[in-house]
Amino acid sequence: RLAARDMSDEEQQAKRELQEYLDAHALEKTLNQLVNTLARKRPSEPFYWLAQQLDGCSMRSTEASYPALTDAVEDVGVQQMTARWNGLLSFMGNADDVSDDVVPSVATSQASAAAPVPAKAPATSGTPDQPDSKEAKKAAKAEEKRRKEEEKERKRKEREDAARRKLEGPEVPSLTLLNFLDHPFGNLSIQSHCKTERTWTDVGDLTAASAGSKVWLRVRLHKSQKLSGKLGFITLRQRGATCQAVVQGPDFTSFLCALPKESVVDVCAEVTTAAKPIVSCTQSDIELLVERAYCISRAATRLPLQLDDAGRSEAELRSLKLPRVEQNTRLDNRVIDLRTASSQGILRMQSQTCALFREVLLARGFTEIHSPKMIATASEGGADVFKLGYFGGAAYLAQSPQLYKQMALMADLGRVFEIGPVFRSEKSFTHRHMTEFVGLDLEMT
Repeated sequence: RLAARDMSDEEQQAKRELQEYLDAHALEKTLNQLVNTLARKRPSEPFYWLAQQLDGCSMRSTEASYPALTDAVEDVGVQQMTARWNGLLSFMGNADDVSDDVVPSVATSQASAAAPVPAKAPATSGTPDQPDSKEAKKAAKAEEKRRKEEEKERKRKEREDAARRKLEGPEVPSLTLLNFLDHPFGNLSIQSHCKTERTWTDVGDLTAASAGSKVWLRVRLHKSQKLSGKLGFITLRQRGATCQAVVQGPDFTSFLCALPKESVVDVCAEVTTAAKPIVSCTQSDIELLVERAYCISRAATRLPLQLDDAGRSEAELRSLKLPRVEQNTRLDNRVIDLRTASSQGILRMQSQTCALFREVLLARGFTEIHSPKMIATASEGGADVFKLGYFGGAAYLAQSPQLYKQMALMADLGRVFEIGPVFRSEKSFTHRHMTEFVGLDLEMT
């Protein structure tokens, strides 16, 4: 198009004729798109490229009057514009794309014009021979985004597979009691296939006097630490007693150190004297050299609570600001919570207290009795008793064995006692209540 300036009548007439020609042959949109493509691709022979595009244009009219390729080569104005184009490419840093010849030769032009033009794929938008640039850009961006997402998903799967392989460790054989001695480690299925000659030892019985002996232990994996590909340390636990064991060998170390905590394992090891006391274990004066290990019960990879967290005291939680295991979590996973030293300590103290009661009273001539806990009528007035259905009738939980102790005295037993549960339906305003507890009752004449 002519630049916006003051034009003579001849120039204005030429502009109108050009516009009428473009409108008549519907070439204005096509030429605009070709010029945009020309500016983007920047070919070294722009008018030769433009003539090729016009020759291949399906919208070309048989009466078109724009110059043919051979005529453009002979045109002095075209030669001048080509020289300016090469100067523009040199200025923009594309000197390698500058043509050696100002315009292509006639022979070259005719040969190129005679060559068949490859068929173009039908365009989905825009003109028939040129796709819409915006749609093409959107499609290219969408394709690039899809490739990035696929690459990201592939890398994520590779990381997960690597983590899973690292967790699983080496290929582990599945064994039974019939063939487990053929392998130094593996997953052992305990069934009644046969009786083995193994003699079991308790962790709490291991002392420095046991050094040099080989023992079989059935324990839980309390902790594990892999120092290298061929060396690791594990802590074994059994009923509150713990000891440290050394694992050597690449496959052996990978197998044991990859087992989840709280897994149950059978271990055959040699007892050695520790070079210095192992303060983190109850059996601090010994260390085990593991020779065989078999997993008989694999724990979940992720437990609902960790024993280290559940076993900390209130003072440690406040001073170190460590995570606290809430009561609901403990009660929902009571089996794991009872493995902590504090929970087991409570149960052992209860057992020893009851044993002391029995020891003292039996030594003094008392007889232990066991009275019913579901009774037909409410005892002691019946104000605070638990009522429950009993085969179409009603029953009550006993508040006290008082009535049965008196009956035993009248039966000439002389001295009786009972250690058993007591139930009282009494509301409480505190978190400590008396609805159910274990009580010591005694009666004597």
